[in-house]
Amino acid sequence: MSHVVVSEAFLTVAAVIIISVFTAVVVGSVHQLRDVQALVTRSMSEEMMVGVKIVFANAEEGSSTVKVWVKNVGLSEIPGGLIGRGDLFFGPAGAATRIPYNATAPPTWSFRIANDIDGDGRWDKGETIEVTIQLDYTITQGDYYVRYVAYTGCYSEYSFSV
Repeated sequence: MSHVVVSEAFLTVAAVIIISVFTAVVVGSVHQLRDVQALVTRSMSEEMMVGVKIVFANAEEGSSTVKVWVKNVGLSEIPGGLIGRGDLFFGPAGAATRIPYNATAPPTWSFRIANDIDGDGRWDKGETIEVTIQLDYTITQGDYYVRYVAYTGCYSEYSFSV
């Protein structure tokens, strides 16, 4: 009879250990899921807060400079350091290429805040930046395309003719 009691004791201890391990795994997974959900929510919130809109672009035939004006239409400001982390694409319609920011030689692009309303050096909601694109070729007659993609992935595109 004592061997039955010992067997039941071993089974009880084994069951408690298995339940403890299972509980630890489930609780750990729930915590990881909560952390991932918080990260995704924060990322989506940031994407929703940032919005850009190209309002105008202009170039003259024979010039290698293009001007583009982009307005911050999002709900939050964009620090100057993050503006250059965006991607700018420009070129003839159907053949646009990525233009590097602040490169040492053309093609390159730079920006200035055209109407820094509060003078804080940040691209606030409602303010416009003037983007200057320096090309390694001259503009000829035709249709051109420009797209600015902010650091969050939101973008605006604009087509114009010269």
